[in-house]
Amino acid sequence: MKRITLLLLFISFTVSAQEKYTFNPELPVPTIGDLLKHADSLFMPNTTLSFAYSSEHAKPYSQIHPEPAADPGYLPKKLEAIKNDSLNPFHYSDLGGYYDKMGEEAASFKYYTKAYDKLKHFKVEKDSALYYSYSAILKINLGQDGVPDVEKALAINPADTLAFSFYPMMLINNGRFADAKRVLMPLLKDEGLKYNTYLYLGLVEIYEKMQQAIQAGDEWTEKSKGLAIENLIDMRPYEENFDKKDKYFRRQQEFTRLFSCFMKLIITLDPSGKEVASKQDLAYLNGRIKYFTDYLKEKDANVYSAYFCLGFATWLKKDYNGAIANFEKALKAFPAGKDNFGFRTPDAYTAISTLYILQKNYDKALEVNLRKLNAKLLDNADRASTLLTIGKLYYAKEDAVKALEYAQKAVEVQQTFETMFFKSYMATRNGQGELGEQTLFKAEEFINQESQTHDLMSYYIVLSLAMSRFDFAAQLYFDNQPKLTEECTTCRYLVTHYLVKLDE
Repeated sequence: MKRITLLLLFISFTVSAQEKYTFNPELPVPTIGDLLKHADSLFMPNTTLSFAYSSEHAKPYSQIHPEPAADPGYLPKKLEAIKNDSLNPFHYSDLGGYYDKMGEEAASFKYYTKAYDKLKHFKVEKDSALYYSYSAILKINLGQDGVPDVEKALAINPADTLAFSFYPMMLINNGRFADAKRVLMPLLKDEGLKYNTYLYLGLVEIYEKMQQAIQAGDEWTEKSKGLAIENLIDMRPYEENFDKKDKYFRRQQEFTRLFSCFMKLIITLDPSGKEVASKQDLAYLNGRIKYFTDYLKEKDANVYSAYFCLGFATWLKKDYNGAIANFEKALKAFPAGKDNFGFRTPDAYTAISTLYILQKNYDKALEVNLRKLNAKLLDNADRASTLLTIGKLYYAKEDAVKALEYAQKAVEVQQTFETMFFKSYMATRNGQGELGEQTLFKAEEFINQESQTHDLMSYYIVLSLAMSRFDFAAQLYFDNQPKLTEECTTCRYLVTHYLVKLDE
């Protein structure tokens, strides 16, 4: 994204001899505190509503295996393997995957690059399909298009298992949903592959509907209101090869049905109360609650997964306390030593935190996030986000000193726009203006989403208004808005509400 160097403009702007804007005389003159409340709104504690599941959630505990990379001896063993066999690309790729899962992007990129470089030395005469499928995977991890290589692999060997493991997801990520379905449909007849294939087809349907929702916006929301939930993500065309009494299939089926509820009913959680679930929708949701409640009685039930799903289902019914209770039961039931990157606890902690924040119970939310820091397989991105949330919770509790402490901890784990932006504001709030300015300039380097530019523009406009730099506040909005794809509504409100143009 093209950077808008707002801080340089802010520092270098000089007041012209003839002011063009002033405060709106029809409004009471706001205090600096009144204006900074607008900045405070940019730093409220994070809320996240995200229902994610994997094939691991459908398995009984006995079939779930711990993450190899979680073993303290994993990293030394891999480094020793590279020392003994320095041309083997698989060792480098394993380390790339390890660092990727831990959220260490630079180290991950380094080892994936080395793996790709070593691949040309790898002896592949006996299996050239393996060469191309592995090349495709490495390219994907390096941010390149791996589809052409995986298609070469399948042309050589249509049964190449590595290629088939990743090809559907590559097509999904590229938005080629029809192609993904074409590739997957024949695999539903394979007894060994049909379960994962069904899961993949569920992902295809979900991602396709999500893309439609994003592209159509409010139009899609209105259209979805008239759809029965079971028709929103319709998996029935893929189910003829399954025994309806097959417990493993039923669990996967219910996950997708619950996600359909999630997609349709999420709008009903808006605090305004404008959107209300229909009786038919609630009846369908209650059917999912009954399934997961009954599932808990099964001998080999994945109790964590059942309560995790019940947490989201009761959340969709606006029963916040019931949802919290279910998520807490899920955490209590999580099997020791079974953590892997498809089956772990951070998502449950995040859900509980969000539910407490929505109720403005910041003490409980703080307690949950401090517990979350001890969760296994908490990668750097999630750890930094959790520390950031803790900092924001302390600020919401009016403890700016502790807020700055945790902002610094978040930055030490991962430098992002969000962590740097919050640290800058907390430094300023604690009277450390120079540190705040330096950190803010650094934060701008990490902008990678337009919404972040909106936040930064809003912040500078607030500061400009507080310093009576009215022309600059207006200039920030009117000069930069044409460069943006979406309207910065907060910026527009601040400028049009507080300022009026002087007669020339």
